[in-house]
Amino acid sequence: MLYRYLSAPLAALLLLAAPCLAQAQTTPTGGVGIGTTGAPDNSAVLEIKSTSKGLLPPRMTQAQRDAIASPATGLTLYNTDTNKLNTWDGTNWTEALSAGSYSYPANSSMTFTYTGAVQTYTVPAGVTQVRLDASGAQGGLARGVSTPGGQGARAQALLTVVPGQVLYVYVGGAGGTSGPSTDGAGYNGGGGGNYFATYNVGGGGGGGASDVRISASGTAYTDRLLTAAGGGGSGPNGGAGGAGGAPTGSAGGGSGAGAGATQSSGNALGVGGKGGDNGAGGGGGYWGGAGGASNGGGGGGGSSWVTPTGSNASTFTAGVQSGNGSVTISLPGVPAPVLSGVNFVNVPGDNLGNHTATQNLNLGTNQLVGNGGSAGLTISSTGGVGIGTGADNSAALDVSSTSKGFLPPRLSQAQRDALGTGSLAAPATGLTIYNTTTNKLNTWNGTSWDAALSATEQPYQNATQTYTTPGQYSYTVPAGVTSLQVDAAGAGGGTYSNDVGGAGARVQATLAVTPGQVLTLYVGGAGSYNRYGGSTAAGGYNGGGGAVVGGAGGGSHRRAHERRATGRPPAGGRRRRRRRLHG
Repeated sequence: MLYRYLSAPLAALLLLAAPCLAQAQTTPTGGVGIGTTGAPDNSAVLEIKSTSKGLLPPRMTQAQRDAIASPATGLTLYNTDTNKLNTWDGTNWTEALSAGSYSYPANSSMTFTYTGAVQTYTVPAGVTQVRLDASGAQGGLARGVSTPGGQGARAQALLTVVPGQVLYVYVGGAGGTSGPSTDGAGYNGGGGGNYFATYNVGGGGGGGASDVRISASGTAYTDRLLTAAGGGGSGPNGGAGGAGGAPTGSAGGGSGAGAGATQSSGNALGVGGKGGDNGAGGGGGYWGGAGGASNGGGGGGGSSWVTPTGSNASTFTAGVQSGNGSVTISLPGVPAPVLSGVNFVNVPGDNLGNHTATQNLNLGTNQLVGNGGSAGLTISSTGGVGIGTGADNSAALDVSSTSKGFLPPRLSQAQRDALGTGSLAAPATGLTIYNTTTNKLNTWNGTSWDAALSATEQPYQNATQTYTTPGQYSYTVPAGVTSLQVDAAGAGGGTYSNDVGGAGARVQATLAVTPGQVLTLYVGGAGSYNRYGGSTAAGGYNGGGGAVVGGAGGGSHRRAHERRATGRPPAGGRRRRRRRLHG
């Protein structure tokens, strides 16, 4: 029955919401899309899509932000005091930085020393956190003894601030020795020592605290951001002063010693106790240490403190400061972004992102290296490039390595031959590539491609061979040779009396051959002669005719050959060999 009564109103509500529901999409895995035309991205639990509107996160002041109890890691909001997007990282509030936020002023760290008066520090523009490092002052020495006063404490913390905010700095002064005209109290809260005139003895004054405040008056202790406690003075009977606390102060030494201060009790807020009968003064601090009572006890050390509002990374160290105190205010470093073109978008000035450079990148004497290596690329002042070495003055490119080679562009012969066709640029004279079809280095000589040859294909030492003694010879065509230049001369005829025989003819030609082919060579002999009916004169070797009286004929040169091997001309052209044949 209940369903019956509710169904009509529920239907009406769904109808009213229909236009809105049309803009929202959900997935079976729980993803929600707003403004999406389809399902939201699988990696997103919420996807918002728009080309005219943005995402408006919660907006609040810094005080409202700091009042959030136990913020979840990743919680994000817009800080209306700093006009920055803030995100809680589990420990601190972080904020989005604009391009100008990367630069801090030159005085990014400032140290204040004791002056006996208040000093000021103005938070720079764009700064929302400062690091405070303060040390309280040491307690004073009792009259007539060498037992030292307690040393001051050190307090450190990261504090939230507002750009332009003025901080008031009080640096503690060291305690002195009490006497007829002074109680030796250290500046900024040190308790005075007690002087006993009858015996001219007195306790040392307590050391003053060092603190940073947000108010000029200094009267409201809640205005303090951080306090480093001072040490207690020493007593005349040898009682040591108590050390400044970390955060609780140490008690003084000796009979009637003063107690150290805690976070909730002590002599008084901000002020160490005065010594009793010749007792020492207590150290200043958040709570001041108690003064030494009668019998010359040492004063107690004060307690240290850091405000719980807007503070992070607080640390305390007891009894480390001698003499006067100090305060250092520094700006926390901003982590450098990962170098990529994305990080440099809209950052003013020149950079290495995706843009047109406005100035030269000068490496000087350095190298351009990668992945932390020590060897890389150098550029000389004359423009020479060195890889693995400085460029030699005679070289435009100098590559040096004892473990790696130079790998030129690798092209097939078809790809090589396509250079200069279509949209491909014509090869420049001297262009060199590795031909993957012939496995040879090729160089364009301006007209054709030359190929680097192996040892067996290099020019031969005996490029010309000459045969002069009549007879038969064999010649084998070398590998890779497809033509020979042959220069042959026939032998002269024999002489008779004063008549000279005819000279042999000369023939020159370029003959096609095959690598490995065996050629047979015949070198003709000169004709002999005979006189007055002697025996017949023999004809010259290789066909010269004999003579009964007179000179015999000279022999010819012949070339016989057999094809014994086959081969192809090497890439890049034909090789020629010259053979001279003489009779």
